[in-house]
Amino acid sequence: MSYDTAGFTPMKLGYRNTRCHWGTHIACLYQTEKERDSLVSAFLSRGLKDDDFLLYCPAERGIESFRKSLIEGSPEFRLHIDEPDRIRIISAEEAYYPDGQFSQEEMDQTVHDMYERQYSEQHRNIRVATDMTWALEGIPGNEYLVSFEAELNLFIPNRNIVAICLYNLNEFSNEFIMKILKTHPYTMIRGILTRSSYYEPPTRYMNISEHQKHNYQQTTGI
Repeated sequence: MSYDTAGFTPMKLGYRNTRCHWGTHIACLYQTEKERDSLVSAFLSRGLKDDDFLLYCPAERGIESFRKSLIEGSPEFRLHIDEPDRIRIISAEEAYYPDGQFSQEEMDQTVHDMYERQYSEQHRNIRVATDMTWALEGIPGNEYLVSFEAELNLFIPNRNIVAICLYNLNEFSNEFIMKILKTHPYTMIRGILTRSSYYEPPTRYMNISEHQKHNYQQTTGI
C-alpha cells in the first residue's frame, strides 16, 4: 500500500508493503507487545536491506531480549548488530534522560547531531523507532514531551528521516493520546497508516516564546 505523506522521496516502511515518504513523523498506537515488535522488526529489517541507519529505543522490553529476537529473525542482523554506525538499540534512559531528567533543549541538539552525523557525513537515510512508555515513569521534565513531539514537525519534514513513536493504548490515557494525535501528522493503527485528522500546527504545543511563534507563523503562514 502506498500512502502520500510528506511528498518527499518515497520509501518502504517494511510492514505490510506500506510505503510513505522520507520526512514523515508517525504515531503508532498499539495494544500488544507482539503487534509492536512485529512492526518494529519489519521496519528495521527493511532499513538494514536499504542500508539505512537504524535507531530503536525499547522501553517495555529489554535491549538484549530485542537484539536476540532480531538476530534470530534475520541472519543479516547477526552481521551488523554490533556496528554502531549502522544499528543502535539503546535504552530510553540513554536516549531521553541520560542525566535523570528529560530536557527538550538537549533532545533537540541530540536529534540535530544524529542527522548531521548519519546523513550529512555518512550519507545514510535514518529510521528511528521509540517505545514511549518511559514517559509514564514520572521522569522529571517529561511534561515537555508533547512540546518536543510538536517541535519535531519543524525538523523532520524534507529530511531523510522517518520517525515512529510507539504509544501503548493500554497504558496511556485517552487525554494524552489525543495530544499525541494532535502532534503527529500521521498515525498507524493496526498496521494502517493514515493522515491524522486531529493534527494541529506545531506552535500550539511548542514550549517557545510568543515572539518565536510569531516568526514561525510569518514564515509558514500557519
